Amino acid sequence: MGERGIVGRTWSQLSVLLVLIACGVTSIVGIPASVASASAPKAAAVPNLSCAKWDISGSWAVIQSNESKISTFDFVQKNRILRGTAIGPNTRGTISGIVKPGNVVFTIVWSNHYTGHYNGAISDRSIRGKTYGKKAKATWSATGPTGCRG
Repeated sequence: MGERGIVGRTWSQLSVLLVLIACGVTSIVGIPASVASASAPKAAAVPNLSCAKWDISGSWAVIQSNESKISTFDFVQKNRILRGTAIGPNTRGTISGIVKPGNVVFTIVWSNHYTGHYNGAISDRSIRGKTYGKKAKATWSATGPTGCRG
């Protein structure tokens, strides 16, 4: 029999509980929903449609699933039009795109002549999405400033 941990649960039971909570399970027999939901992470990949006009201007720390180093995207937004610069681990690029209610779509033309297409769901201080180009596909997530203009 395993060692007993918090509230008489074994460590293996707690491990299963933590995995379930991390996956967003909020209703488990014997565990109050308030405990499970308080611990569950917010789904950042779901766009926050409560804001019709996101402003994502500013510097964003970006990580891609096919790259271990952090990139920086500096967005400049005017109305829905998005421009800016990107600094990757080994290259720089120019950003152009649009911001829609709840998401962003843009292209980066990198100095190494590679073009990446990005789309992502905007939520409070984060963007998560997918990117693709001729050579690769990846997921990406970013942390940075957000504002709601209406």
